[in-house]
Amino acid sequence: MNVNKLNIIYLVLSDFYNSNKIINIDLRNEAALHKAYINFKMAGRYCSHLKLKNNFMRMFIVGNEVDLSTPKNFMEFMMDWEVLEYLQNAFARVGKTLKVKYPADAYINEISESNKFYKEAAQRVVNFDKNVHIFNTEEDVFRFISLLDDPHDIYNYFFCRSVTGDQPVMMIMNGTRDEFGNPIWDDRRERHAIMAQYKKYLKNVDYREARECRAEYWLDNPKYRFEPDHNGYNRNGN
Repeated sequence: MNVNKLNIIYLVLSDFYNSNKIINIDLRNEAALHKAYINFKMAGRYCSHLKLKNNFMRMFIVGNEVDLSTPKNFMEFMMDWEVLEYLQNAFARVGKTLKVKYPADAYINEISESNKFYKEAAQRVVNFDKNVHIFNTEEDVFRFISLLDDPHDIYNYFFCRSVTGDQPVMMIMNGTRDEFGNPIWDDRRERHAIMAQYKKYLKNVDYREARECRAEYWLDNPKYRFEPDHNGYNRNGN
């Protein structure tokens, strides 16, 4: 996620809710989502800083890097842990609280979409590993790597951990590729799919507590192999 975009959203919301100590965004049902989306868009329209306003409103254009052109896109955006964590921390630094209320069936919908995503990935990615691998120790991970035909193939995988740091790590192959077959690591649909799979296999973990990273980061940062870095916002290194 582009941190500059997140900062634009924070500044616009801060301007709109300047007298509020608590900012509520309710996504629990269709009516609430529609109202939240209208209010979110209104925050940009009423922004008193022209440049900030223009940058914010561009996010409602179809095909933009951050595409908030529909309520569904808006809800998916607000369900992104990186977005929520950044905004909540930003508001907390000025003594405010951002609360986002999610639909009760959010996880059910996400797992359905996740299963669909990986079914499609198996068809479009050559030699796609359909398995979800769960490891309790680093030794288990390195044992798995040693058994690969080509150990370098590990760099085609995502790792996923719990925000609490007390759960196993999950490994799942990247399913989004460019025209040359190279992994794309910044696809929001895939990131939601990974989170849903983590919840699916680790029943006692909240869907929104899953934190994914690319294999390269996991291998290069022993400190964050089972617990993410809570001070950063780069998803390739979170």
